Amino acid sequence: MNGQNQAAIATVAVGKGPTGIACSSDGTKVFVACTGSGSVTILDGKSGGVLNSTSPNPNSTPWGVAVCP
Repeated sequence: MNGQNQAAIATVAVGKGPTGIACSSDGTKVFVACTGSGSVTILDGKSGGVLNSTSPNPNSTPWGVAVCP
């Protein structure tokens, strides 16, 4: 996403049902909450590539994500 005009630059496959997104303060990581798959996907802020996907709890349904500097 372009930070100035919020236009989509690329599409990246993440877990099912993405519902929330947050960026690290330095822009190096993007966190996507995926309700449908019960996971959080972590993306590289520059390349858009998937760094990791984690399930915080086997019964979780994350609806949002927040990042604290």
